[in-house]
Amino acid sequence: MSNIVTETLQNLIELHRLEEQLDRARTGKTALQSQIDEVRAKLIPNILGHHDRMRARGKRSIAEVRNNVCSGCHMTVAIGILATLRRMEDIQICANCGRYLHLPVEAPPETPAPAKPARKKRAATPPPAA
Repeated sequence: MSNIVTETLQNLIELHRLEEQLDRARTGKTALQSQIDEVRAKLIPNILGHHDRMRARGKRSIAEVRNNVCSGCHMTVAIGILATLRRMEDIQICANCGRYLHLPVEAPPETPAPAKPARKKRAATPPPAA
Protein backbone atom coordinates (compact mmCIF):
# COMPACT_ATOMS: atom_id res chain seq x y z
CA MET A 1 0.00 0.00 0.00
CA SER A 2 2.86 2.39 0.77
CA ASN A 3 4.01 2.17 -2.85
CA ILE A 4 0.62 3.40 -4.11
CA VAL A 5 0.57 6.21 -1.54
CA THR A 6 4.11 7.27 -2.45
CA GLU A 7 3.37 7.24 -6.19
CA THR A 8 0.16 9.23 -5.72
CA LEU A 9 1.86 11.89 -3.61
CA GLN A 10 4.77 12.14 -6.04
CA ASN A 11 2.34 12.49 -8.94
CA LEU A 12 0.45 15.23 -7.10
CA ILE A 13 3.67 17.13 -6.43
CA GLU A 14 4.72 16.75 -10.06
CA LEU A 15 1.27 17.82 -11.31
CA HIS A 16 1.35 20.93 -9.17
CA ARG A 17 4.87 21.79 -10.34
CA LEU A 18 3.91 21.38 -14.01
CA GLU A 19 0.73 23.42 -13.62
CA GLU A 20 2.68 26.26 -12.01
CA GLN A 21 5.18 26.12 -14.88
CA LEU A 22 2.30 26.26 -17.36
CA ASP A 23 0.87 29.32 -15.62
CA ARG A 24 4.23 31.12 -15.90
CA ALA A 25 5.19 29.85 -19.37
CA ARG A 26 5.01 32.05 -22.41
CA THR A 27 6.13 29.44 -24.93
CA GLY A 28 6.10 25.67 -25.06
CA LYS A 29 2.66 25.36 -23.50
CA THR A 30 1.67 22.37 -25.64
CA ALA A 31 4.62 20.30 -24.38
CA LEU A 32 3.78 21.16 -20.77
CA GLN A 33 0.12 20.39 -21.34
CA SER A 34 0.96 16.94 -22.70
CA GLN A 35 3.12 16.24 -19.61
CA ILE A 36 0.27 17.43 -17.37
CA ASP A 37 -2.16 15.12 -19.17
CA GLU A 38 0.19 12.16 -18.64
CA VAL A 39 0.45 12.82 -14.89
CA ARG A 40 -3.31 13.43 -14.57
CA ALA A 41 -3.96 10.03 -16.19
CA LYS A 42 -1.97 8.35 -13.38
CA LEU A 43 -4.07 9.87 -10.57
CA ILE A 44 -7.22 8.45 -8.99
CA PRO A 45 -10.32 10.43 -10.11
CA ASN A 46 -11.35 11.37 -6.54
CA ILE A 47 -7.91 12.77 -5.74
CA LEU A 48 -7.79 14.56 -9.08
CA GLY A 49 -11.21 16.11 -8.43
CA HIS A 50 -10.08 17.40 -5.03
CA HIS A 51 -6.93 18.79 -6.62
CA ASP A 52 -8.96 20.58 -9.31
CA ARG A 53 -11.29 22.15 -6.73
CA MET A 54 -8.32 23.46 -4.74
CA ARG A 55 -6.66 24.85 -7.90
CA ALA A 56 -9.93 26.52 -8.94
CA ARG A 57 -9.81 28.44 -5.64
CA GLY A 58 -6.20 29.43 -6.35
CA LYS A 59 -4.69 27.19 -3.67
CA ARG A 60 -2.10 24.46 -3.66
CA SER A 61 -3.57 21.00 -3.26
CA ILE A 62 -0.63 19.51 -1.38
CA ALA A 63 1.41 20.72 1.57
CA GLU A 64 4.52 19.48 3.34
CA VAL A 65 4.47 18.78 7.06
CA ARG A 66 7.47 20.36 8.80
CA ASN A 67 7.93 20.21 12.59
CA ASN A 68 4.42 18.72 12.94
CA VAL A 69 2.91 21.80 11.21
CA CYS A 70 1.08 21.97 7.87
CA SER A 71 3.06 24.29 5.59
CA GLY A 72 -0.17 25.38 3.90
CA CYS A 73 -2.10 26.76 6.86
CA HIS A 74 0.58 26.70 9.61
CA MET A 75 -1.61 24.70 12.00
CA THR A 76 -0.40 21.75 14.06
CA VAL A 77 -1.20 18.38 12.52
CA ALA A 78 -2.77 15.73 14.75
CA ILE A 79 -0.46 13.01 16.04
CA GLY A 80 -2.60 10.24 14.52
CA ILE A 81 -2.32 11.80 11.07
CA LEU A 82 1.45 12.14 11.50
CA ALA A 83 1.73 8.48 12.48
CA THR A 84 -0.24 7.44 9.39
CA LEU A 85 1.97 9.63 7.19
CA ARG A 86 5.15 8.14 8.66
CA ARG A 87 3.90 4.60 8.07
CA MET A 88 2.72 5.57 4.55
CA GLU A 89 -0.53 3.69 5.11
CA ASP A 90 -2.91 6.20 3.55
CA ILE A 91 -3.15 9.65 2.02
CA GLN A 92 -4.09 12.24 4.64
CA ILE A 93 -5.80 15.61 4.35
CA CYS A 94 -5.16 18.56 6.67
CA ALA A 95 -8.19 19.01 8.91
CA ASN A 96 -7.84 22.79 8.73
CA CYS A 97 -7.05 23.72 5.10
CA GLY A 98 -7.99 20.53 3.20
CA ARG A 99 -4.62 20.06 1.49
CA TYR A 100 -3.08 16.64 0.97
CA LEU A 101 -0.23 16.20 3.42
CA HIS A 102 3.18 14.68 2.81
CA LEU A 103 6.36 14.43 4.81
CA PRO A 104 9.54 16.00 3.42
CA VAL A 105 11.87 13.77 1.49
CA GLU A 106 14.80 13.07 3.74
CA ALA A 107 18.17 14.02 2.32
CA PRO A 108 20.94 11.46 2.60
CA PRO A 109 22.95 11.93 5.77
CA GLU A 110 25.88 14.25 5.32
CA THR A 111 29.37 13.29 6.37
CA PRO A 112 30.04 14.78 9.78
CA ALA A 113 32.38 17.73 9.99
CA PRO A 114 35.82 16.96 11.42
CA ALA A 115 36.05 17.51 15.14
CA LYS A 116 37.67 20.69 16.34
CA PRO A 117 40.98 20.29 18.16
CA ALA A 118 40.75 20.44 21.92
CA ARG A 119 41.39 23.84 23.47
CA LYS A 120 44.60 24.27 25.40
CA LYS A 121 44.18 25.07 29.04
CA ARG A 122 45.79 28.19 30.40
CA ALA A 123 48.67 27.80 32.76
CA ALA A 124 47.67 28.68 36.28
CA THR A 125 49.23 31.96 37.40
CA PRO A 126 50.64 32.05 40.90
CA PRO A 127 48.94 34.44 43.33
CA PRO A 128 50.66 37.81 43.74
CA ALA A 129 53.27 37.98 46.54
CA ALA A 130 52.34 40.18 49.46
